[in-house]
Amino acid sequence: MKKGDEWKTASKTNLATVDPVLRTFIGKFVVVYFDDILIYSCNPDEHIEHLRIVFHTLRDEKLYGNLKKPIKQWQGPRNFHDVRIFHGLASFYKRFIRGFCSIAAPLTECLKGDKFEWTSTAQASFERLKECRSEAPVLTLPDLVRMFDVKCNASGVGIGEVLMQEGRPIAYFSEKLNGVKLNYST
Repeated sequence: MKKGDEWKTASKTNLATVDPVLRTFIGKFVVVYFDDILIYSCNPDEHIEHLRIVFHTLRDEKLYGNLKKPIKQWQGPRNFHDVRIFHGLASFYKRFIRGFCSIAAPLTECLKGDKFEWTSTAQASFERLKECRSEAPVLTLPDLVRMFDVKCNASGVGIGEVLMQEGRPIAYFSEKLNGVKLNYST
C-alpha cells in the first residue's frame, strides 16, 4: 500500500470491537455505541459488580480505555465534520439528558449553511453537552408492575417528554421542531 493511502482502508460499521466481547451483557446492563460503553444498574452495589464484570471481560480480551479520549477534554469543533461527530455521539445519549434538543440546538444550527461558523452560543452548547455526558445521570430502571407517568411539554420550537415512575425519571425525549412541524399547534 502506498504510504498516505491508509485512510482508504477504513470502513464504518454499526458493530464495534466491543460488541461481540460484551454481547452477553448488552441489554442487561450494558449499552454500546461504537467504542463507548454505558453501564447501568439498579443500585450502587450492583453497579460496582457490573463494572467489575465489564472491566474483567475487557481486560481478558486485551481491550483498554483510551485516556486521551475523555469527554471533558474534547476540543471545540473546527469544522462541520467535528460538529457532526460530537453531535452524533451526544445524540446517542439524548435519552439520558433532560432537554437535550434545546441544549443541542446551537450545534444543530452550526451544521446549516455553506460556511462553518463557531459561535459563542455553540461553544456554550458544546460545553453543556460535555458536562451532561460526563455527569452520572440518575435514571430509574422501569418496574413493569408499577404505574408510569409521562410529563409532556411543548413550545413553538420544540417538544419534550419525561417518562417517570414514582416521581423518578426513566428516560427523556426531546425534539426540535422544523419544517412543517413548526406550524403545528402547541
